[in-house]
Amino acid sequence: MKMENREKTEYKSKVSKQSSSTDNLLERRLEPCDMEDIHRKPISIAVIGCGWMGLPTACLFADKGINVFGIDIQQKIVSMMENGICPFNEPGLSELLKRNVKNGRLHFSTEYGPAVASSNFVLIIVPTGIYQNKLSNYSILEKACQKVGESLSRNKIVIIESTLAPSQVNRSKDVLEKFSHLKAGEDFGLVYSPIRASAGTVLRDLVSYPKVIGGIDQRSLEFAEYLFSIVVEGQIVRASNMMTAAAAKLFENVYRDVNIALANQLARYCEESGIDFNEVRSISNTIPSHCQLRTTGAGVGGHCIPVNPYFLIDDAVQMELDLSIIKIARKINDSMPSYVVSQVEKGLELQHISLSESKIIIFGAAFKSNVPELRCSPSFQIQKILSDCGANVLTYDPLCSPDSLSYYGYRPVDNLEYAFSGADCIVIAVGHEVFSKFDYQRLVGLMRTRFVFDCCGLIPPSDAKKWNVFFKALGNGTLR
Repeated sequence: MKMENREKTEYKSKVSKQSSSTDNLLERRLEPCDMEDIHRKPISIAVIGCGWMGLPTACLFADKGINVFGIDIQQKIVSMMENGICPFNEPGLSELLKRNVKNGRLHFSTEYGPAVASSNFVLIIVPTGIYQNKLSNYSILEKACQKVGESLSRNKIVIIESTLAPSQVNRSKDVLEKFSHLKAGEDFGLVYSPIRASAGTVLRDLVSYPKVIGGIDQRSLEFAEYLFSIVVEGQIVRASNMMTAAAAKLFENVYRDVNIALANQLARYCEESGIDFNEVRSISNTIPSHCQLRTTGAGVGGHCIPVNPYFLIDDAVQMELDLSIIKIARKINDSMPSYVVSQVEKGLELQHISLSESKIIIFGAAFKSNVPELRCSPSFQIQKILSDCGANVLTYDPLCSPDSLSYYGYRPVDNLEYAFSGADCIVIAVGHEVFSKFDYQRLVGLMRTRFVFDCCGLIPPSDAKKWNVFFKALGNGTLR
């Protein structure tokens, strides 16, 4: 039963005054109770996996006065967090971490046992992914479920938030039951609740986006809704079961992937037809209830969209189903870095320059605009293909540190004048806002061959015409 706003407000006030003493937490157990009973019990949470989504989740709960135990298998990462040092760059997270470590509400360890034993709720937020052959890789999740199961006792609530295929929900349940010797729905509560957040806005998204929950039974749902209502300001959406909640997350990302692929394919058509895709898109989208074409780009990056569709594809194979549209979308989006390189090569040939003789600067290493997130970025594939062709490729991204760029395999440059000097082509791969503020008219004068290739529609064509450059935009077949 959903809490009334008054009850929620009263509870939030109460939890903010809880003691941070870890000694008393060892005596706390979630006994069989109704919703009124839990109002009188202090809450503690174990967050398994302190990565890009797990650590922000832990910090948000701690900031509401909850005692939180963060578990991560990497001792180096644990040591950093224990000292209030954020292991990755996410806006607002460093301050939140420092504050709650200092207040004694956040505790970190590599050991599952004490944290699970001391907590009412166990949130599993470990990464899932795919192998090189594109098959689902749930090995980290299954190991986490095993370790949680080994320390699980009756009347805990386990909430899985890692992204997975619907069928994997039941496999995770089986692992928890096997190693705990307990029964989900009878001895402990079980809920699946997908993370809905994007790098760069994680803290905002976790609080404001509707939170989806699917439980193994009604009691599990009620406890999960109560817990998330402490930090979630948006709507809490109840799915009829855990598999439905898991499917909803995958369908969201597949929808985006398929529509991006459609935009990319239509953009290629526009290039061959002498049409400006962005103009067509703007006109087509004037009836938003019928059409919402997405923007095109150099590819699809990040940890979710390039990966999550394969969870569904893999799951469907076990059912002897062929999700052909999803497969085609993945193929199209994965091909975009190669397509960008082919267009760069054509442009250079028109200037009588070969790839092997060229100096090319890639603007943007992140996987999307205005964030410093580098995982699975299409920019890396672009620079790798260009380098394999013999080009001298440098990457400029002021949002990412030179060390992080080097770690991910880029050759970073942090001086604009040096980057443009003697360059043959500038590839704008990511639409960082800062890139729109440069004095291009001055900078292109430093280039050997004035070729600018815009993958993301950052440069207005009218501006490019003033710079006396050979300008080409992805999806625009009218500019030369």
